[in-house]
Amino acid sequence: LTQDEIEKGQADPNYRLKIQKGPEQVRRTKGPRYTPVSKRQDKPDGIAWIIRNHPEISDGAIGKLIGTTRTTIAAIRDRTHWNIGNIVPKDPVTLGLCSQRELDALVTKAAKAAGMEAPTDTRLEGDREALLEQLRNERQQAVRDAEALANGETAEPAPAFIDPFKR
Repeated sequence: LTQDEIEKGQADPNYRLKIQKGPEQVRRTKGPRYTPVSKRQDKPDGIAWIIRNHPEISDGAIGKLIGTTRTTIAAIRDRTHWNIGNIVPKDPVTLGLCSQRELDALVTKAAKAAGMEAPTDTRLEGDREALLEQLRNERQQAVRDAEALANGETAEPAPAFIDPFKR
C-alpha cells in the first residue's frame, strides 16, 4: 500500500484500499555468468559434486548453471583435468556458484527428461512417524482420563510440561 492509499482509506471509511503490484523477482539475464576470482578455483569442486550426485544432468546444463565450458566438465568427468588430484566434490550452492532454487529446478528437469522420478526429501520421515505415534498415545490417554472422570474415579493430574526428548 502507498501512503496516498492509506490516507484515502482514513478519510473515507467506505473506500476500498487497492494494493499495488509487488516488485518483480530478479531474473538472471542470458549470457556468461561472472564469477569472482576468489571463487574460480571452486568451480571444479562444484562440477564434481554435480557429476557425482546427479549424473543425469547434461554437460550443457552444468555449464549454464555453474558458468563453465563443456571441455572442463568433460575433463572432470574423465578425470583428465590438470588439477584432478586437488578436486574435492562440494555442493555448488554452499560454494556460492548457484542458488538452491536453480539447482533444484535443473535436477527436476533433468530427472523428468531422463524418465526418472524426481528425488523427494525423506529426511523427516522417521520423525514424522514418531510424532504421529506420540500424538495417538496422548489422545488415547486423554480418552482414558475422561472415562475415569465420568466413572467417578480421580485421575492423576497431567504434568504441565512433557519433554519430548526424554524417553
